[in-house]
Amino acid sequence: FGVLNALQAHAKMSYIEDTTDDSRFVDLPEHSRAPLRACLRCTLLKTFEAFIDYGCDNCEDLLELRDNQERVQQCTTTDYIGMVALMHPQSSWVSKWQRLQDMKSGFYAIHVTGELPEGIADRLRDAGAVVRAKPFAEMPKA
Repeated sequence: FGVLNALQAHAKMSYIEDTTDDSRFVDLPEHSRAPLRACLRCTLLKTFEAFIDYGCDNCEDLLELRDNQERVQQCTTTDYIGMVALMHPQSSWVSKWQRLQDMKSGFYAIHVTGELPEGIADRLRDAGAVVRAKPFAEMPKA
C-alpha cells in the first residue's frame, strides 16, 4: 500500500481549489498498511478497525457495523479489485462511471465480490437498497 502512503502525504500537503476548508479533503484509511475491506453494499474501503470504530459512512443505518465485529466480518470483504478516491461524488465522472454519485467522499473498490448473509440481504431488498457487490461467480479476471 505504498500508493496510499503517497496519497496520504499528498492530501496532507495539498490544497484543493485554493481553500483551507477541511471538508474538501478525503480522509484516507488511518492504518494504510492494514488490509482494507470493502463494504458489500456500497464498496467503501476502510480497515476492519475503522468499520468497527465508525461504521460505514454510507450504510450505517442499514448495516449497523459500528461496535459489531461479527457484522463487519459478514458485511465487508477483502475480495475486491482496484480502488478510486472520490472527493466530489456528485460531480465526478468517476463516480458516475462507478454509480457512486450518492455516496460520501472516500476510497471505493472498483469491483467487489461477496454476498451478504440472507437475512441482511432480505432486509436491504425490502428497504429498496442497492447492493453493489457481485456474487463470487461474477468476479472478473485480474
